[in-house]
Amino acid sequence: MLKKQSILIKLGIMTLPLAILAIVLGIYAGVSEMSTLNEAKEIYFDELTGMIDKVLATDRDFYQAQLGSDRAHMLQLRGLTVDAKDEVENYDNNLAQVYEGLDTLAEMYAKDPYLNNDFRAAEQTDSLANMLTQAKADVDTYAATYDPHVMVGSYDGQYEAFLVARENIGSMQDIIEEYGEYMNGNLQAEIRNKIIVSVIVIVAVIVLIMVIAVIVMRYILGSTRVISDSLSHLAEGEFVEIDKYLDYEDEIGGMIKDTNSVIATLKGIISSVKDTTATLGNSSHELADTAGQISHTADDVSNAIQDIAKGATEQADNIQQATESVGDIDVAVSGVSENTDMLASTADEMNISSQDSASELDKLMKSSEEMNRNVEEITEAINATSAAVNSVNEKVDMITNIASQTNLLALNASIEAARAGDAGRGFAVVATEIGSLATDSNNTADEIRKEMSSLLEQSEQATSKAEQVKKVAMEQQEVLKSTVDSIHSLISNIETTVSGVGSISSNAGTCKSAKDVVVDAMGSLSAISEENAAASQQTSASMQELNATVNVLAGSADQLNELAKKLTEDMSFFK
Repeated sequence: MLKKQSILIKLGIMTLPLAILAIVLGIYAGVSEMSTLNEAKEIYFDELTGMIDKVLATDRDFYQAQLGSDRAHMLQLRGLTVDAKDEVENYDNNLAQVYEGLDTLAEMYAKDPYLNNDFRAAEQTDSLANMLTQAKADVDTYAATYDPHVMVGSYDGQYEAFLVARENIGSMQDIIEEYGEYMNGNLQAEIRNKIIVSVIVIVAVIVLIMVIAVIVMRYILGSTRVISDSLSHLAEGEFVEIDKYLDYEDEIGGMIKDTNSVIATLKGIISSVKDTTATLGNSSHELADTAGQISHTADDVSNAIQDIAKGATEQADNIQQATESVGDIDVAVSGVSENTDMLASTADEMNISSQDSASELDKLMKSSEEMNRNVEEITEAINATSAAVNSVNEKVDMITNIASQTNLLALNASIEAARAGDAGRGFAVVATEIGSLATDSNNTADEIRKEMSSLLEQSEQATSKAEQVKKVAMEQQEVLKSTVDSIHSLISNIETTVSGVGSISSNAGTCKSAKDVVVDAMGSLSAISEENAAASQQTSASMQELNATVNVLAGSADQLNELAKKLTEDMSFFK
């Protein structure tokens, strides 16, 4: 049923121009018919006027003939024969014109079928045909009653015949005028009937157009209203699909289906963006926490390295002092025995300090490895964040495409509304609002894309910093490994020194021969201590740089978290 109604509405819209054309043609035909009737009326009445003029001319000529006859009779009675001839000639000419006028009237009468057939039939005594015949007979009687040429006949009888004939001619004028009024009434009635028929046809067509217009307007206004309501909900962030007019297979039905498709697609995209935003917020929060842990660990490692550097410096000073003492062996051999116990005690302290240093360096190695693993976790989290940002950018591109399609749909709706004329003016306003909403959606998508681009750039910077931290940590591990090896070598040397001190205690006599060996060993030990101190200082500087990098990473994580919160607030507009 709905499809049939849609077809009927289309047919109604198609018949509107035809109905308007029919009205215009009807009006034109009516006007043309009335113009034709008026022209025929003017032509016909011109002919009747000509007949009346001819009757009047005949009557005038007849009167002039009678005057000529009277004057000729009077002149002949006076004996003015010559003058009487002129009047007789005038009588003859006018009488001839009377016969000619009657013949002309007979011809004009014979050419008029209405006058001959419809008005006063020929068999009636007062018809124009009978009057023409009688008029000729009366004129013949008039001419035969008296002859002015020779003054033969009854002059008084001629005058009486003149009166009878002239009365008959005057009656013909009355009949023609009466016929003119009769024909005028008929033509007026015919024109009036034509006007009435034309008005009835035009009114019927106008009523039909109004009925079709009401049907079309109700359909258009109803469909426009449901589309407007759906778009109003969408403007407030609510996704409400249209459940009416879905079975219509015309342009408006297709527009409603496209609108529902756009709403459903937007709803899915917004839901996906919300989920991605939530994931992004959690990832940024975890990244900030991890950065804080790394910063705290870096501070601990930096403090431990500073302690190691301080111990290595003290150790180098002690070794330097020991070397100077060994240099004095030649002049203080006698005091070697007394100082052996002191040297053994110092060697024990050095052994304990070296073992403590080795233990601290082992902890530092483990902390560096832990820091390296945390950096790798940070890198993975940043990469996941970058993937989420790329996913958001894809969704934003989908929103931009949908906004472009919606703008195109608004343009098509404006074109259809323009085709509908005044009836589609309200729909044109709705189409304009659709285009404005599509433009706003496109602008919002551009802002989101800018924010995501900034976020992606910051994530890439954070990844680069994390790689730098990882590289520094690897270099630190290598330095620490070298330092541990040196400390173990130092411990071995210290044990050797302790053994040597025992030998000195038991065999002070051989101390002089072993002096050079001890001096060399102490020199190596001093160089190793200096290297340890330099390595510790370098490691401390690296840890400070690592700490600064971690702080930058924490700041980037905070910015990422703020962007995620802002995006969540923007998405909260959609229900």
